[in-house]
Amino acid sequence: MTHFIATSVALLIAFSCPTFGWTSAGTAAPYCVQDEDPEAIYKERREEAGKDPVKLWELHLWCEAYGLEKEAKSCARAVVKYDEEHKEAHEYLGHVFYDGKWFTSERKLERYKEEEEERVAKEKGLVKYKDQWVSEEDLPFLKKGLVKDDDGRWVNKEEREKILAGWLKQDTEWVHPDNAGKLEAGLWKCGEEWLATEKANAYHAKLSSWWKIPDPVFLMHSTCDREIAEKALEEMHIALREVKRVVGAAPTTPVNVAMLRDAKQYGSYAAGNDTKGRPPIEITGRSSVHHAFMAEIWFDQAQGVHMGAGVGYWNPDVSDGAFGPFSARHAAAIAILEQLDPSPKAIEKVLKNPTGFNPQKFLDDHYKEKRLPAWFREGICSYAERWLLDSSIRKGGDAEKWRTWSASNIINKGGLSPIKKIFTEEVSVDNQNSAKLLNERGLLIAFLLDGEIEELKEKHFELKQKFKSGESVTATLKSIEKTIIRHEQELRKFAGL
Repeated sequence: MTHFIATSVALLIAFSCPTFGWTSAGTAAPYCVQDEDPEAIYKERREEAGKDPVKLWELHLWCEAYGLEKEAKSCARAVVKYDEEHKEAHEYLGHVFYDGKWFTSERKLERYKEEEEERVAKEKGLVKYKDQWVSEEDLPFLKKGLVKDDDGRWVNKEEREKILAGWLKQDTEWVHPDNAGKLEAGLWKCGEEWLATEKANAYHAKLSSWWKIPDPVFLMHSTCDREIAEKALEEMHIALREVKRVVGAAPTTPVNVAMLRDAKQYGSYAAGNDTKGRPPIEITGRSSVHHAFMAEIWFDQAQGVHMGAGVGYWNPDVSDGAFGPFSARHAAAIAILEQLDPSPKAIEKVLKNPTGFNPQKFLDDHYKEKRLPAWFREGICSYAERWLLDSSIRKGGDAEKWRTWSASNIINKGGLSPIKKIFTEEVSVDNQNSAKLLNERGLLIAFLLDGEIEELKEKHFELKQKFKSGESVTATLKSIEKTIIRHEQELRKFAGL
């Protein structure tokens, strides 16, 4: 109120007298000297005002009354210098108030908004892509020109246009709007026919016409009945959770997996049979070692891409049907790791010169590129298959049932192998110890995660940070190996061996 009264008085004086001054009490007093030069008076009054924002603002108003625009602006600038919250002076100077601050220009305000937006975005872990801030996980999809549909799935421009035009999608197949009723009736498009689930299962039971089932993470190729294929996908998502727990990263593009209906078809597929003359899908013989393998040499030459799927089987009709979930988790873990730890140079060579493809040479080059050693990759897959804790068990159940069973397998096959041997021995069709070796490597990963060894916890954290950032993890893994060896007694106690 005092500031308002002083300002009003100054205005009245300014218009009734050509000059004014201040009394010893600091209030305005008139200087009615008609012939004095206003600019000369301004210089005198400016010196008298000093750093007092009240006196400077009154002088500003006097300058405005006498048309001294340059001097009026100078006074206003001085006011905000000594009183940063002086609203009238800021507004006179064209300053903008935003977020509790005054900005001297729209350009500076925009720069502040950009900096603030960047600060908040980085706090949320976002990255800049073109003119927007996006999550790091979305970046690979956006770079491919994809957008999210209403269900949160990534689709390309053509797919988006189909969706807007009313087309529907059943697995990987687009369905014309006229056939919406068939989808509502629960029918499946099989070639040119629409079949009920039972007949659709029979249609897709062959390798040449298998199901192709997409979900947010996996693209499953399966000859299993639909119900079993969907159960397998549920198990694969459990494996995804466990792989992420080990390496601290998750896939950013669809992961190829294949689940076959029985052991016979599993072996036939690995050998390349019943696939219209296609060469063998693997040459390592891993399919005869375990119930899951990596199809490293699966290339789709028509599309010019490397499919590289994790392959397993699930037959609920025979005694080994109970192993279907284990096979699904192991196959998923293999495929996930292939995406997280790829071999782009080896793959590019094959795609550039498919006629000169040498499977063994490709495999050698393929595994030389890997950042993770064989024992660690295979250990992760075995861990995700059989050493993970059963999170579905509620209070009173045995969440460690699979660990207890896996440990008993080691005991029944002669006990724990020397730790150094577990790190270095090769899993192969010629090694009769391969199944046990895979099991033991899974134990090492479980111990790394849950063994409560502080040194291992620190090394594991370091490993995840380096792996996610693309750094070399060789030294860290060597340190982990040495630490596990030093803690062999704790390892045995952990597994009950």
